[in-house]
Amino acid sequence: ILRLNDLWMTSAPRNLSDFFEIVKDFFDNHDILYTSNKSISGTTIEHKIDFILPMPKGKEKLIMLIPNLTLQSAKINAFTWLDLNAAVQNSEKIILINDLFSNNENEFLSQKPIQDNALSILRAYSDKQLLWSTAKNDRSFIQQLKVNSN
Repeated sequence: ILRLNDLWMTSAPRNLSDFFEIVKDFFDNHDILYTSNKSISGTTIEHKIDFILPMPKGKEKLIMLIPNLTLQSAKINAFTWLDLNAAVQNSEKIILINDLFSNNENEFLSQKPIQDNALSILRAYSDKQLLWSTAKNDRSFIQQLKVNSN
C-alpha cells in the first residue's frame, strides 16, 4: 500500500485539489510562509486566492493555480486580476500553471502542450506566469518566495 501511495504522490496532479496539495507541500518543505484559500473583495465579487505570501514592507505575492490551462481558465484568471486591481495594487500577481500530466499506462510525467493564446491572456493581466515543471526545480524561484528576499 505504501508503494502505491508513493506512485500516487509522485504522479502529476489531476485536478485543482491535487495540484493545490502538491504546491502546499512544496511550500511547507521549503519553509515558505503563506496563507491559503483567502478571499479578497474585488470591484464586483469576492475572489479566492490560492496562496498569499507575505513580503517585506507590507507587500504580498498572490499566487493563483491553474491545474489545466485552457482559454476559459485564462479568461477567468484575467478577470480575477482585473477585478482585484484596486484592492491589490502593491501585490505581485503570479499564476502557477500545471504543465505536467501522467500517462495512465505507465504513470510517467510528461508536459502538457501550453496554448499560446491562453498564455497571452495571462501575460496581459498577471506579473508572472510560471510553469510548474520549471518553477519547482528553480532555486531562484524558491528564494523569491521567502519573506526575507527582496
